[in-house]
Amino acid sequence: MEYEKIKTDTLYVCYCLLKDAKSAKGDKERLCRMTETLYRAQEYYEKVGAITFGQAFVYGNGEVAARPLAEYERGFRAALDENVERYAISEALLLSYEILKDYMPEDEVFSSTDAIKETNEPEYTNELEDMYRLVIIGDYSLDTNSEAVDILIRKFNQLKKRCDFKICYLDTEGRNRSGNLRQMIDVEGLA
Repeated sequence: MEYEKIKTDTLYVCYCLLKDAKSAKGDKERLCRMTETLYRAQEYYEKVGAITFGQAFVYGNGEVAARPLAEYERGFRAALDENVERYAISEALLLSYEILKDYMPEDEVFSSTDAIKETNEPEYTNELEDMYRLVIIGDYSLDTNSEAVDILIRKFNQLKKRCDFKICYLDTEGRNRSGNLRQMIDVEGLA
């Protein structure tokens, strides 16, 4: 696996696990695939070489544990709660959004206004700005017509203007069924 070449000393990754509610309880095989995918992603981001490596974990909904963004020791692997019975895509995305929003810089960071006018893309002032990743791990098609999810998609896209922030999607089934979330996903895989 080729690792992303990073230009930072600090990398923060929030893992958001979206499990089909029908498989939430009692399907150990499905839970194992999600856990393996999460561990593979954790290993990938540990190896990109950031000195400071923060992680957060969101699974289930607001009624179940979400581990906050913190520096866990290298090799730490999150244990998924197999007793989680209720999964709500909008709640999991909202928790992920709140975790990231609180840690990201408040304002957009640009090197010059000329770069903005020419490309409409932000250029960051310092190659050592903090990097942020949201890794969404799903095991079902994420098509949704929810107004709440549509609002969250817009909010996540606004966060991308604040710093080096990408959203990656991993499908445990290998089918890349990101559905409506494709509007905010930058990479289907790890980067």
